[in-house]
Amino acid sequence: MARTSFRAEIDRANRNAREESRKRKGKARLELPRVCSVRPNLSGIEIQSWRGVL
Repeated sequence: MARTSFRAEIDRANRNAREESRKRKGKARLELPRVCSVRPNLSGIEIQSWRGVL
C-alpha cells in the first residue's frame, strides 16, 4: 500500500517536472529574439546580449 502511493508520488513529481520544462522551453523560444538586441548609443551602436555588452 505504502509502496504504491510512493510510486504514485514519484510519477506525479515527474509529470510536474515535465510540464515545467515544457512551459520553460516554450517561454525560452518566445524570448529568443530578445536575447540579442541592438540599440543606438552615444558612442555609436551598442549590442546588448545575454552575456552583457559585446
